[in-house]
This record gives sequence, C-alpha cells and structure tokens, in this order.
Amino acid sequence: TVLLLALCAGIAWLVCKLSGINYKTALLGCIPGGLTQVIALAEETEGVNITIVTVTQVIRLMMIVLCIPVIIFSSIMGQTHAAVSGGGPVSAAFASWSGLFPNLILFAAACTVCAIAGNRIKFPTAFLLGPAIATAILQFAGLDGPLLPSPLINAAQLLIGTYVGLLLKPGQLPSKLRTLTLAVGGGVLLLIGACGLSFLLTKLEPISISTGLLSLAPGGMDQMGIIAHEINADLSMVAGYQLFRTFFIFFAVPPLIRMIFHYSAERQKRLSE
Repeated sequence: TVLLLALCAGIAWLVCKLSGINYKTALLGCIPGGLTQVIALAEETEGVNITIVTVTQVIRLMMIVLCIPVIIFSSIMGQTHAAVSGGGPVSAAFASWSGLFPNLILFAAACTVCAIAGNRIKFPTAFLLGPAIATAILQFAGLDGPLLPSPLINAAQLLIGTYVGLLLKPGQLPSKLRTLTLAVGGGVLLLIGACGLSFLLTKLEPISISTGLLSLAPGGMDQMGIIAHEINADLSMVAGYQLFRTFFIFFAVPPLIRMIFHYSAERQKRLSE
C-alpha cells in the first residue's frame, strides 16, 4: 500500500510538471481511494480544482474496472470464467435461491444497520465499509454467508457501472483534451505499477498472479471482489488487501495530506515574507 501511494505521488508530480495543474489537485486526483472520500477531502483543501479531481478519479476508476478484467482474462493471465483455484468460493452458477434463507435475512439486517449507523457517525464510505464489517463479524461468529445466484451478481455489476457512468461529467472540465490525456496516462502508469507490485507479491506469497493483481489493483473493493468471485480467485486475500488499503487511505492519508499541505502553505508564506 505504501509503495502504491508512493507511485501515485510520483505520477502526480509528473502530471503537475506537464500540465501546470497545482500539485494538490494532481495528488488528490491520483490517490487510489474512494471517490466520494477524495472529493470530500478536495472540498476541504484550499486551492484544489474539484472538477479536475472528480473527473480524474472517475477516469481512473473506469480504467481499472474496464482494464483489469481484460488483463485477467487475457492470454497472459490465462484465466477463464470457469477457472477453479484452491481456496476460491463456489461458483454462483451452483447457488440456489432457496439457499439464501434464513441467513440472508440476518446478514441483510446487520448490513443495513451497520450502513445506517456508519453514515450517522460520518464513517467513510459507510454504505460499503459498514456492511463489509458486519459481514466479517457475522462470519467470525460462525455464520456462513449465503452464496449469491448469478442474477444478483449481474445486477450488482449493472448498478456499479451505472453509478460510475453518472459521475462522469466531462462538460464541466476545463482544458478537456489536456486534462483527459494526462488522466488516462496517469491511469496507465498506475496500472503498470500495480502489475509490477502484484508480480512482486507472487514472489513473496504463494498466490496466483491474478489474485495478486486483484489484491493490489487501485480500484474499489466491490469491483475487484466481483472479478475475483468470477474467476474463483482467493477472495479472502483480495478483499483483505483491498479493505486494508481502503482503511489506510481513508484514515491515515487525509491527515497526512492536510499536514503536508499545511506545511507547504506555511513555507510559502515564510518565503514570501
């Protein structure tokens, strides 16, 4: 996670030099965190172009969602939709609607309560992390989560894709061609870096390259989890790495960024005096 964030800081510096965009805007646009959380941080930071941050973040997310499946199912990875790997979940093709009950009711209730409670206490991305924590607690308590049939997983993919599409508003973007080009270029560099780090992870841990890539891909935990489920990758490792990165970025990075920006502002103020 630290190496991935360092790579993002380097890409932001490069974007800053090539485009003239201030470093604060470039850095917040490159951070692989939650879209809503980064935008909220951008709104609280003086001197940040929120439109550029929003569009850059959406482009990064779209590139991850579109490119990671292509890479995973390419001849390089050799994965197929019917692939089976050790430790992976049972395919959704074998899940039945009757198997959802009665555990579905308990899981749904716990996830809903945790999502609403997390939102009330201003928990970051409460409607994602709240249910994730609730599900983990229930499974630690010995309850097995019900396998979801294919139509439900397909519906989740449809809703995620629709949500991402609605967030992209290029008409509000200044200097469209330059900003979009740099955003795509930064996304490509981030993907290349994630592939390199995933290869390194496979040398340190006995996992497949597809599991490593999905674990370190700078996308959302929900999207990477859906892909991991589709190819029967090690879903526990993918979700664990993605969840840790999400928590790390949400809780450790914003205070650090505020401290760096405050230090930079104070230094510029002293130099001007």
